[in-house]
Amino acid sequence: MKKMNVLIWKLSMRFLMKRGYDYTTAQIALGMIMFDSMMSSSVPLFKRFRWYSKGYIALFAEIGKKNKELYIVPDLLYVKAHPINGMFSNLIDDKLTIRYILDPFKAYLPDYYFHINEGHVNILADLPNNIDSNISGVIKLLKEKKILAIKKVQGVNGKGFIRAEYKDEQFFINQKLVTEEEFRKKSIKLENYIVCEFIQSEKFLYTLNPYATNSLRVVVLNTDGEITIEGAFLRLGTKESGVVDDILVDGVVTYVDINSGKLLEPSIRFYKQKRTETYVHPDNKNKISGQLEHWEMIEKLVQDIGLYVPQLKYIGYDFAITNDGIKILEINSLQGMVNFHSLFNIKPSQKYQNFFDRLIGQ
Repeated sequence: MKKMNVLIWKLSMRFLMKRGYDYTTAQIALGMIMFDSMMSSSVPLFKRFRWYSKGYIALFAEIGKKNKELYIVPDLLYVKAHPINGMFSNLIDDKLTIRYILDPFKAYLPDYYFHINEGHVNILADLPNNIDSNISGVIKLLKEKKILAIKKVQGVNGKGFIRAEYKDEQFFINQKLVTEEEFRKKSIKLENYIVCEFIQSEKFLYTLNPYATNSLRVVVLNTDGEITIEGAFLRLGTKESGVVDDILVDGVVTYVDINSGKLLEPSIRFYKQKRTETYVHPDNKNKISGQLEHWEMIEKLVQDIGLYVPQLKYIGYDFAITNDGIKILEINSLQGMVNFHSLFNIKPSQKYQNFFDRLIGQ
């Protein structure tokens, strides 16, 4: 069975690459189709393949079919059009470059400590002077900071994310107890990872879920002479999603009113391959509502960065909201949920529609 799956994967990759996808976008497109095959299992197979042939995934296409007022971007064609920011996508498409590109905005970034690749440990900009550039240095830093975020330079959907923790003189990887030697061995084997400050979310978000950062995605367009926020949604982790807060791994997503920063109800969760609506967090039943902290600060920061790097026309910021302010966790130029509006039956702006009509050639 495993050999058969590998063969199907290779043939599918070859099929997509012959139709204009490069290796990376073909992988992403196949991942989307695999996710859609689970989430849209109630849609007949022939209908799903018909949607795929038109560049859509069935999940969002079926939502658009039921509500003609919505605007649905063909997800697969959107992926195929990458890099949307052209050569300037390279400025933000990995989590390491951002620290240097956005150095003038350092106050809004986590501290970056190490880059680890196959046993080689390199110093990054914010490493304290008393820490050595080796695995022992990583361990010493963890003992000092208590929690560190360790993530792939080019990871997606939270894959490979490690929450490293040291408490009560014990080591934990993603809440699992390990020995110091086990932690050392795992660290040595990391390939193209960065070690950085773990950002704890502000009090309200922390009460909803204390294990993940509970990040805020803010989608920005910098076209037609203006920088505009086109949408925002809050991602909450759950016991099922563990230390990540991605909706694809049983997280919860809440739409944010971009004019006020207010959380809109209900929230959405994809749980056990079903889309469900909820007004409370599934783990603790705390109500998901209210006003996001520091929204005006977010509005100003995206304007300032847009003026500083005007070449980036389409950006997805991931913010951590803390008690003291905001931090940029990462920036994306190929966001997985281009049709996030439709989950909440919200029609995007005309500017958003025009941008993707031109991009995809509709």
